[in-house]
Amino acid sequence: MSRRRQGSYPSSGVQRFKHFPKDFLRPYGLAIVGTEATDNDSIQRRLKPVSCEWLNRPGIAVSEFIATLEQNFEPAFANLDLLKNVGMKRRAKVYLNKLCKHGKFAKRNFRGTFSEKKKKKKCKRFLKQLRETSEETDAFLDECMKTGASLYLMGIHHRVAKYIATNISTLQVDADGNLSRFAKKRTKSRYITTLINDVQKRNQTPLTATRQTLAQTRRSLREILAKGTAGPSSDEDQKPSTSQ
Repeated sequence: MSRRRQGSYPSSGVQRFKHFPKDFLRPYGLAIVGTEATDNDSIQRRLKPVSCEWLNRPGIAVSEFIATLEQNFEPAFANLDLLKNVGMKRRAKVYLNKLCKHGKFAKRNFRGTFSEKKKKKKCKRFLKQLRETSEETDAFLDECMKTGASLYLMGIHHRVAKYIATNISTLQVDADGNLSRFAKKRTKSRYITTLINDVQKRNQTPLTATRQTLAQTRRSLREILAKGTAGPSSDEDQKPSTSQ
């Protein structure tokens, strides 16, 4: 068996929390700076086979892309009126400003001369402010997070999908995986063929078969655990499987 190259994607697919959206959003500070999540050079640098199904299983990538659009469009726009409410925005801003004021001594570029006593006082106020957030402000900030997440996920998935569609011949795909034939001859036709084959492979595994496999695994685990423990088994363990 040939050794898989570094950074190639696992045969089971891209792991759930390793998909590319995390690679375009900064973990703190300003979420996106300039065009680093929208220009083609940035997208090319960030997309890797280990984090992008478009470079491994394009059929699955299309499925995930469509699901993202369908499931996030309504949540993204459902509560925009709430987020634009002047009163709620003002109260949230006052609250966030207080947090920044009490915690500013911890900033890297802070040039103040707070004593240790004053820093402790600021810390206590900072933590107290976090504990005493109003339910209204909590709800507003929670909605900011959910709405923003849906908007971002739709946007970044669409931007990457558009990049893929317009740069098929130069994609850095997993040459050892499903796209091996495409890697040898980078034509749109071969990419589309792999895309369709991915969908067909996935649809050949019936859901009932998966459930039966899970049921068999559970029964095996119960038997192993029962042998290794003293005492009677629970009633639930003694029930026969009813999987279909």
